[in-house]
Amino acid sequence: MSSESLTSRRKEAHLDSLMDEEFGLHRKKTRRGQRMRSKLFSGIGVFLAISLTVMTSTAAFAAEEAPKSIKIGAVIDVTGPLAAFGVQCKWGYEKAAQDINKQGGIFVKEFNKKIPVEMLYGDHQANEQKSVTEVEFLIQKGVTVLSGTTAITPLGLPVAEKHHVPMVENSSESEPLQQGFKYVFALFFMTEDMAKYPFEVMASVPDPKPTKIGFMEEQDLMGQDYSETFQKEVAKRNFKNVVIEKYQRFSNDFSNSILKFKQGGVDLVYAPMIGPDGILFWKQMKQLDYNPKAVIMLSAPAVRKDWLSMGKDADYVITTNCYHWALPYAGVKQLADAYRADNKGENPPEFAGSTYAMMQVIKDAIERAGTLNKDKIRDALAASNSMTVQGPVKFRPNGMPIIKQFLVQYQNGVETIVWPRDLAEKPMVYPFPPWKSR
Repeated sequence: MSSESLTSRRKEAHLDSLMDEEFGLHRKKTRRGQRMRSKLFSGIGVFLAISLTVMTSTAAFAAEEAPKSIKIGAVIDVTGPLAAFGVQCKWGYEKAAQDINKQGGIFVKEFNKKIPVEMLYGDHQANEQKSVTEVEFLIQKGVTVLSGTTAITPLGLPVAEKHHVPMVENSSESEPLQQGFKYVFALFFMTEDMAKYPFEVMASVPDPKPTKIGFMEEQDLMGQDYSETFQKEVAKRNFKNVVIEKYQRFSNDFSNSILKFKQGGVDLVYAPMIGPDGILFWKQMKQLDYNPKAVIMLSAPAVRKDWLSMGKDADYVITTNCYHWALPYAGVKQLADAYRADNKGENPPEFAGSTYAMMQVIKDAIERAGTLNKDKIRDALAASNSMTVQGPVKFRPNGMPIIKQFLVQYQNGVETIVWPRDLAEKPMVYPFPPWKSR
């Protein structure tokens, strides 16, 4: 007998021994013994197959179990110089989550049930660098969708894109959305749209119309985006009479810029400025008795309490609101009434409505996606055709919104829609009433 045959026989004997020990069987070299062993292996196979099926079914059941909540993360101004914005924004997020959860949550077809919303917040403190770490923080917390305001752009957006977490934000910067992001969607009037406002105002007012525009360019990423889109619009229209003044955020004196505008015959001012800067600019306009025909100021007048601290002097500034309580859309009145009930009768500010609208868009996208898969939610956002308190919302291929534009003017201390005519509550007060006549 060869050594290989001997070795093989020894292995077989060892296997038989193990079978005897394990199963208490004595193998006999008979057909009956072979049949018994065949049945044994067959039984073991069936047992293993059943066990595997049960284990697979249990694993599948566990995988399909619905989460306790859908986590939505929002990076806003909780603290810092623009914390007043954050208060408005958080009210809108919280009210939307409350309304959604009163209905049982967001229906997700994948789980065949409604799942409540859970809001998580990050604080960028009006610091663009800080937004990076805050977005990362919320992603680590397991959010399904991100949202955010003001300083979340431009630096927070690439973080969401990197992790393939869909984001709906309400900053107005156009340039970041030109970078080919697939997961970022904006729900605010964009700088390239707002660059048209000075010319829309010129076209809509009676003679004598403004003939020279003064633009205030803040020296940061957002300010430069406003400036670039405005200058592109100027070039497109072949408009020559423009004066551009550059300034630093939180400046303590704008008198030089104002005097250049006054002495240079600027009769329409276009000034994207945060609250403290805008208020100081406005006060110094009065001190220097500068009376252009119209002033379009973005951002600063949106913080109503701070703006109205100037009393009657606060009137006649023209600004933009992405939400207004007089808009003719479903849910607008109910939201306004809820805000008034929570805030001693005060009318809702734009950011309270804007963040509420973002939540409406997110809810709609998740329901249409039918899953909490982030890629599919992203695809649903791209295909949005949602009705919100801001009106109908769609997105361009680059994530910029297609929404109805309008302007308001402070009249008797109230933001009043004055443009376009089909939405206007009252005519625009034009020209700007001289300071000395107020």
